[in-house]
Amino acid sequence: MAKYHGKLGYILLEKVGIVGQTHGWSISSSKDISDTPQQGEEWNESIRGQGHWSGSFTAWYNGTNMGEFYNLMESSASADMYLYPQKSDLTKYFYGDVWADFDMDVPVDGAIDISATVTGTGQLLRSGL
Repeated sequence: MAKYHGKLGYILLEKVGIVGQTHGWSISSSKDISDTPQQGEEWNESIRGQGHWSGSFTAWYNGTNMGEFYNLMESSASADMYLYPQKSDLTKYFYGDVWADFDMDVPVDGAIDISATVTGTGQLLRSGL
């Protein structure tokens, strides 16, 4: 099986466009687990519940999409997000609707950095993966 390097990761975010100058992204998906203990049993049983997912990314600030990022955070509508592990293969990606929040770090001794956290509003879908 081939190994891939994260340097070719790519993000497309509705209302913002291509998220440029990213230097990392991540996603996490899980399902709730509910315990169902019963009297008279030695071991607890668990059942799976609803799924949820979230993610984050970081990028160097360049001024290009800052207004769109802020508008997205303030919006009362969710946005589509596409996350590509490899820009060289756009047939493989994760996608879903998200709510987004962002932070901006302006250090006196370094580059301005923006980071965003996203919360999925439904299922995390995938294509080609």
